[in-house]
Amino acid sequence: MQKIFHFILELFSWLKIIASPFMIGSVICLIIYANFDTQLGLFGAFFFAILGLIIGIIWATLVWKKQGTHFFLSKIFNTSEKKYNKE
Repeated sequence: MQKIFHFILELFSWLKIIASPFMIGSVICLIIYANFDTQLGLFGAFFFAILGLIIGIIWATLVWKKQGTHFFLSKIFNTSEKKYNKE
């Protein structure tokens, strides 16, 4: 049961890592399509969205194999108590 929970936790963290490059690619996609409302603009926009997704998948998989996605995200979101302790 613990292995299943750990796998689900890693999977959700993997999806969180993928989301960042995919959202950047999607924003570029929207900017391109808003400026070039043609078939070529649609292709370029689609290309950047897919490129962001592929980069996210590669990055998340490398992180998962190297150190674990949940551990990686916990280091990013860690707030040090020394930073906020004024004593």
